[in-house]
Amino acid sequence: MKREVSASYTVEASFVMTVAFFFIAALLNGVFEVHGRITGRFVLQEAMERCLYREEKTLRGDGMTVGEISSRAGQRLCGFFRCGDAVLTIREDGGDLDGRVKSSTETEISLRGQEPERAIRLLTVLENAE
Repeated sequence: MKREVSASYTVEASFVMTVAFFFIAALLNGVFEVHGRITGRFVLQEAMERCLYREEKTLRGDGMTVGEISSRAGQRLCGFFRCGDAVLTIREDGGDLDGRVKSSTETEISLRGQEPERAIRLLTVLENAE
């Protein structure tokens, strides 16, 4: 029993499948781009928190500098899927930190350093206002 199919069905099916495969490929590419952007943000935020609350170098030699933390975070970031071309930089300006991750997209984060004097002034103003 032979079944014959018109050739127009196979040609139409090949066009439909081509469009479907391109759509799926574009969808996956978008998902991987979002994954890379979010991964970069998480690694940058973690590295900046480490820089902000790090222990200063002591006479024993322990503790890490901002550059060391930044380079280690950059190495970690390059180990994640589709983040191999990402560049992570952290710059310290006084007590404030500015961080950037650049790959297919760019993310910037700024954190203010610890200011105990400012916190005490604010508490004093609040106590005097009562």
